[in-house]
Amino acid sequence: MSFWNRPDILEPIRDAVDCDRLDRIRTERAAWPHSRHWGPITKSLAGLPSIAADAGKTEVSLDEDWVTCRAEFELSPENTAMIESIAERLMPWRKGPFRLFDLEIDSEWQSNQKWNRIEQALGDLQGQKILDVGCGNGYYLFRAAAQNPALGIGLDPSVPFLLQFELMQHFCQRPDLQIELMGAEHLDCFHEIFDVVLCMGILYHQKNPLQILKDLWKATRPGGKAIIESQIIPGNSPVALFPEDRYAKARNVFFVPTVKCLENWILRAGFRELEVLSVEKTTLDEQRKTRWTTFESLEDFLDPEDPEKTIEGYPAPHRAAIRAIR
Repeated sequence: MSFWNRPDILEPIRDAVDCDRLDRIRTERAAWPHSRHWGPITKSLAGLPSIAADAGKTEVSLDEDWVTCRAEFELSPENTAMIESIAERLMPWRKGPFRLFDLEIDSEWQSNQKWNRIEQALGDLQGQKILDVGCGNGYYLFRAAAQNPALGIGLDPSVPFLLQFELMQHFCQRPDLQIELMGAEHLDCFHEIFDVVLCMGILYHQKNPLQILKDLWKATRPGGKAIIESQIIPGNSPVALFPEDRYAKARNVFFVPTVKCLENWILRAGFRELEVLSVEKTTLDEQRKTRWTTFESLEDFLDPEDPEKTIEGYPAPHRAAIRAIR
């Protein structure tokens, strides 16, 4: 689905895609954004003014911390109110930050910090085919688009994340970017296509992380690179935490590895030439409540008496990013 006229950027590479399965998934999920809950927002998005169509009057900036669309003119109060209303109805904004004209959407995660840790390892992205698995609202795709890749595909089954992406796309209009309502379990639709694959913050949500990494390897072209970023626990042994019920209040966390365990998973999936790009403790500077995500955040997930532990008594969240080559 799209809210402005752009081609399906997967069309030129369909010979390397399981098209029957892809088209079946697309057909099954095409109605999701038009459901009783999301349909009114989807309709509002389609009715947004075509501000970006005024040639030379808007400027899109993708190489700064804030993904930004500026205007050389003052928006009408009605247009400003419409944009802000749609953005508020799409809360919470997990990834970002974004700036739409005078509206600043300060997301829960300062995703620019994670991007800054991996950007140098990505190399020159011009003309590259990029895949972002679990892309959320596409923040990393927008940042990658600053270098004019051939295409950037995001996979995420969340309708509100797709609609957040489409809100930004309505004004940024990047024909090289596209999000599919698909999850990591659909990676096997793609065969040796992508020059760069991003797998950022999803492995610990998977019941079978090794299989996801194997499918990631298959989707990467020979010689291509993957950036694999995950929540981790401190330690030097090749082990993973399997929480009894929740980890940092999240039910959908299954395996939280040490860096060594994560490296072993990546190697056993078939990748080589691993490089650890960063190992960081997650801080309140990077993940916190804002106006745009008023639900619980990191401060609520930690033991108030000992911030080195989660509320359940497990090691507090750390994160690692690893570059690997197929």
